[in-house]
Amino acid sequence: MDVEEEQAVAVASGGDVKVEETKDENNMEEHQGGGTDGKEEENEQLDIELEFDSDEEYDEVEIKGTYHEHRARSSDLSEESKAHILWRLDKGESFSDWSIEVTVCESGGCSKTTYHVHRSVLAAGPRKSGYFETLFKSDQFKESENSRSDVSLTEDTAQFFPSFLDYLYCPPNECKNIIKRENWLALKYFASYFIVPKLTKDITDFVKDDVQDLSCLEEYLVEYCESEDESSKAILAQAARVCTEIILHIGISTTLLYSLPPAMLFGMFEKLRSSGDIKSLPSDKQYHICQLAVDYINTHEKHLNEAYFDALTRQLYFPDDVKHARNLAIDILNIAKNTGWCDINGAEIDINILVALSRYLADENNGPDFEMIHDIADKLPIDATKLLFAEAICAKRRLATESYT
Repeated sequence: MDVEEEQAVAVASGGDVKVEETKDENNMEEHQGGGTDGKEEENEQLDIELEFDSDEEYDEVEIKGTYHEHRARSSDLSEESKAHILWRLDKGESFSDWSIEVTVCESGGCSKTTYHVHRSVLAAGPRKSGYFETLFKSDQFKESENSRSDVSLTEDTAQFFPSFLDYLYCPPNECKNIIKRENWLALKYFASYFIVPKLTKDITDFVKDDVQDLSCLEEYLVEYCESEDESSKAILAQAARVCTEIILHIGISTTLLYSLPPAMLFGMFEKLRSSGDIKSLPSDKQYHICQLAVDYINTHEKHLNEAYFDALTRQLYFPDDVKHARNLAIDILNIAKNTGWCDINGAEIDINILVALSRYLADENNGPDFEMIHDIADKLPIDATKLLFAEAICAKRRLATESYT
């Protein structure tokens, strides 16, 4: 028996159902790069997974230059469907045989609302509630004596309890229309507690569609990124695809960027690296994409490690523009030096960094001044500096030869 079934049996035995919108207080702090230091945290950093665990692969991605607001399908119930929602009728008119009393307690006191429902709807059919099925199949629970279930909810959740009942009552072809942006989270709680698998599936389908909209993507990521069930994996896989395709529209220093799980971000850049699209982008857009990775690493520094830093930066496609490539190379070197992830005096420098810097040093039109040369040399180990300047001299000679011929 899982936790939800144990809850169902326990409540049916006499306790109240209490569904609260609980949030991990440390969740957003982790997304923002905060948190506490310590050995335990350092040990957790060593276990960062680079592979994004998902049952849905997205082999092909296309970077979208334009973005159009998307909204998941949603419509009101037809008049014919409303006629099926018998719980909204008077008790005598609908021949109700069970009631649910919802109690909401806030600082100003408690209020109760009674819903007159039907056991056959709650506990039978494809949208049945496992909780009520367990309750009605047994005569050992005290609720059977007065044919009533007592439920305690927070005010924010209780306002959508009628939507939950509407979902159970309405015709099958329209039940998905009940799920909307304003109520999906409350319905997700009800589906979990009252054990309604069909509602869980329909919510997953709704979110997978609605996650294509940037305005609500962050909310879905925060809700599902810590879960490991199949529904969450499917939603996160869709979110990863969407974020990869619209990466040009994700802003620097935005909460959406910071809400991406590390493994998802790495997977996105892995796909981008293998995509032909990124190579055809203007240099400023290539640079923007790389800056997202730099900003993410800087913000999440306390929750990442050297292995992740090295793996992610090696997936970056250095911009075509000489100055953009130089700036990116220097940003990466700054992170390595400031975090201490790499022993800059003995670390093997990514060849892409050396190529970018040598291109810059050899460029005749945008050549560096002495201060910039000193700044670059200060960030590199001696061996890498020698290699860099040797490559720059060779590049300079090639340019001179080409211009002469």
